[in-house]
Amino acid sequence: MTYPGYSKEEYFSEVDHILMKDFGLSPGKAYDLTRDNPEYRYYSSSGRSPSPSALANRIAKAARLKPIEKAGPEMEPGYAYKYMGDGEWEDVVVSKDVTEKAKFQGFATIYGNRMAVWKSGRHSYAQTAVGPRHESR
Repeated sequence: MTYPGYSKEEYFSEVDHILMKDFGLSPGKAYDLTRDNPEYRYYSSSGRSPSPSALANRIAKAARLKPIEKAGPEMEPGYAYKYMGDGEWEDVVVSKDVTEKAKFQGFATIYGNRMAVWKSGRHSYAQTAVGPRHESR
């Protein structure tokens, strides 16, 4: 199996990089996990390999690795946008119960404004980032 545009070493080097970046593995541990995978032995046989990120996720799942949590600003109670689907956001007031469970997802541009996005339960919320700014800003 091969993946278009990658030699064997480039492909597995990319998988190692993803394991280190997304799951916080050391270079040696990422190398060992990747080379122990059956995909490594059969890379040149016929067929198509999964994308490097898909293989990295498979390896991480098999090794029961948890992704590194993204650090970002805290969500605060008050006004926020709630994602309603189809690119639509609705103004809502969020309580402290919602903000305590919220996990930071990243930043997005919503209606022309840069906002921080959190996931709380099944819903996504967006607010302008308030309080101390994160290094990524």
